[in-house]
This record gives sequence, structure tokens and C-alpha cells, in this order.
Amino acid sequence: MEQRKVNAKDIFLLLGSIGAAFGVNFGIALIGGMIITIYFVAVHGYNVEEVMQLVVSPGITMKLSCVMHASFILIFGIWYKFGFVKKNKIPVKQVFGIRNVICFAALGLGFQICISYALELVNIVFPAVMESYMKLMETMNIGNSWMAFVMTVFMAPIGEELIFRGVIMGYGKRVMPFLWANLIQAVLFGIYHMNLVQGAYAFVLGLVLGYLAKKCDSLLASIAVHFVINGSANVLSFLTSGASETASVGAGDMAVIVIISVMSAIICAVACYFVKGREVEG
Repeated sequence: MEQRKVNAKDIFLLLGSIGAAFGVNFGIALIGGMIITIYFVAVHGYNVEEVMQLVVSPGITMKLSCVMHASFILIFGIWYKFGFVKKNKIPVKQVFGIRNVICFAALGLGFQICISYALELVNIVFPAVMESYMKLMETMNIGNSWMAFVMTVFMAPIGEELIFRGVIMGYGKRVMPFLWANLIQAVLFGIYHMNLVQGAYAFVLGLVLGYLAKKCDSLLASIAVHFVINGSANVLSFLTSGASETASVGAGDMAVIVIISVMSAIICAVACYFVKGREVEG
């Protein structure tokens, strides 16, 4: 068995990257909120209650999210570029061969369907938990503008992949086996979402994306699947925005939900298996 040589510098950088990820997240939210508060109180004479309502409005929330993810892409993009990009990196055309493109699409869509139906089960079994989750999502509403679409479908996946599957998992693999590095970055990815329901499925997604990035030896693979998941979530949200949520669910409906969830999970597993990794090319 190969003995892993642990470098203290890599441990420090691993911890530093974790601190930087959460520090940028909270720092932008805090500083942005302070700037907005000072500006609208001093210039427009808003009171505290009016400012609080403004800060959580879709427009302001979306703009702060864009600034945050742009900062992620800039900071962690440079970090990943100089810390992890190899000279003999895998060709883009190998990552996005026909077989892989089909697998990425199947994995992304399958995961989104699985999560959607799994949340239906949570709503049936733990309605109070789901009600709390939906109220939280309403407070985090960023609206339905084109800018919100670009942020959620493109900016968020790139920034989050650079952080968790790129820099954090990259340092993790230098100081521990991949299994533990993948587990740690997935746990952190779940915590990053700051709520139990979203954090739970983000943890599972983090494991899958970490495995995919390792198998393909390229962050482009996990970014592509993340694109598909977030994009399909936006499309699904748009298509179901006017649907009623008050219909009762019978035993037969619950069985269908379980079957679809399981089948979607199987599709995801099969898609992961058939993704063509770097080792296949020799």
C-alpha cells in the first residue's frame, strides 16, 4: 500500500481555502448589506424597517448573489489555475465526447427529477419541515429576470465547482485519500447552502460531482452536469409556477413518486458508470 506523504503547507492551504470560501460568502453579504443600509438611510432617508425590506427584495438579493459568485469565479478561478491545472491536462474534446455529453445530460436531468420527487416525499412525510424550507426559499427569492437565470445556471455552478470540487477537493486529495477528500468537500457544500433540506441533497450532489471530476480528471465535467441540474431546475420552476400545490396525495400517488425517484437514481448511477474517464483513454 502506497504511503501518503502529508505536507503541512497543503493542510494549511486546505483550511485556508475553506475559510476563504465561507469568508467571501459572509463578507460580501455583510459588506453589501452595510453599504445598502448606509446609502438608503443617509441619502434617501429610509428607516431601518424599510431598509430591511429592501435588502431581502429579489432585485437586491440577486445583485448581491451576482457579486458573490463573480468574486468566487475570480478568486478561486485564479487559485485553481495556478494551483491545480496540469500541463498535460485532459483535452476538452475528450471530456465532451458524444458518450459523455449524453451521460452528463442524463445524469443532470435524472438527478433533478430524483430530487424533485424526493422533495414531494419529504412534503408528505414531514410537511412541517417542507413548509419551513419553502418559507426560507421565499426569503431568498432572486426573481425571474434574465440576470437571475445567468447567475443560477452559469455563474453559480462555475463558482461552486471551482471552490468545492476544484480548490478544496484538490488540496484534500493531497493530504488524504480521495474518499475522504470527496466526503469533506460534499459536507462543506451541504453546509454552504445553509438549510437542512437543500443541504441534504447538495451533500449527495457534491459526492456525485466530486466523483465525476475525479473520474474525468477535469472540473469541466462537474461544471457541465451542474449546468444541466440548475438549468433544468429553472425550467421546471417556470413550467410549474402556476400549478396548484393543494391536491391531496393518495397511496397510489405516493407509490408512483417512490418509483420515479428510484428509477431516476438508477439512471444517475448508470450515467456515472458509463462516463468515459481519462483512464479509459490510457
